[in-house]
Amino acid sequence: MKRIALTFAALAFAGGAVAQDTTTIKRTETPFGDKTTVTRETEDGEITRRSTETTGSVTGCETRSTTRTNEDGDTTSKTTTRC
Repeated sequence: MKRIALTFAALAFAGGAVAQDTTTIKRTETPFGDKTTVTRETEDGEITRRSTETTGSVTGCETRSTTRTNEDGDTTSKTTTRC
């Protein structure tokens, strides 16, 4: 009987230690291009965001801008143009 009680106690304790992450993907389409935003939040409260905007190829060129923000608030941007 003690063995069963210890087993249930161990399972209950281990179940609370499981970390869960939440990822949200938001996509917006317009006639002029697309915007995708990915937000990742860990159980520790760390939030990472990445936004990507793509313009249409009206002039034969496509521009893609990516912005990343980490949990400290540091932002990095990168723009790529393909013709």
